[in-house]
Order: sequence, then structure tokens, then C-alpha cells
Amino acid sequence: MLHAQIDLMDVDGITVSGGEPFDQAEELCELLGRIKQDRDLLVFSGYRIEDIQKDPVMKKLLNLTDVLIDGEYIDSKNDGISALRGSVNQRIHILDQGLTGKYDEYLKLGRQIQNFTYDYQTISVGIHNRDRGSEGL
Repeated sequence: MLHAQIDLMDVDGITVSGGEPFDQAEELCELLGRIKQDRDLLVFSGYRIEDIQKDPVMKKLLNLTDVLIDGEYIDSKNDGISALRGSVNQRIHILDQGLTGKYDEYLKLGRQIQNFTYDYQTISVGIHNRDRGSEGL
């Protein structure tokens, strides 16, 4: 098996999604404390921000988070259009106001899928449309 070296200097952001990141908040804080540096951190959570803020352990992870997408994913509310949100009931919280311009521009682009090839396999990253599955692979 081939192992590629990843140069973390080329990585400008980190996205954390399911399971439920805030159910592993303590462990994630430890990991992210080692790799976050100047990278922006986007976290998807089924919890609402109001509930996260009430829990001291979860709040530690929230304090490391630059952008939070909160709320339960509901398949029937996947509109196939919204950038960053899997379903339209989810909310986007830009917690680091210095990233507002970057994320405003990203949101204007709509939903995007990126495909990467690694170790002879294709990895598709992004929020897929409910009706079209992995279109573009």
C-alpha cells in the first residue's frame, strides 16, 4: 500500500463532520489544538448552537470553531442547491468575522463537489444532491 505524505502547509482549512463532533469534543480539542494553527475550522453538528453553548466541554470545541453548521440533517430538506448545508433547516454561523468575506464568496458559488484520487481510489468530498447521488464521479 502506498502512503502519501500530506504537507499540512498546503491545507488552509479543516472540516469536521459526523458522527457527531460535539459528542467527542474533548478528544477533538486535543487533536485540533495540535493541527489547527492558522487554518480555519468548519464543524458540522446536529446540535443547535444554543445547546452547545450550555455545555462547558462542548463550548471548548465551539471556541476553536471558526464556522459552525448547526441543526439536524433532514433528507427531505436537502434542496440540492445550498452551499455548506445538507438541508435547508441547518444554519450557518460564521464565528470568526475575519472569514466572512471568504465564506460569503464560497456561498455564492452554490453546492460543489470535489473529487480526489488517492491510492488508486476516488474520494468525493462535498454535499451530494439527494436525487443525483455521486454525480460527477
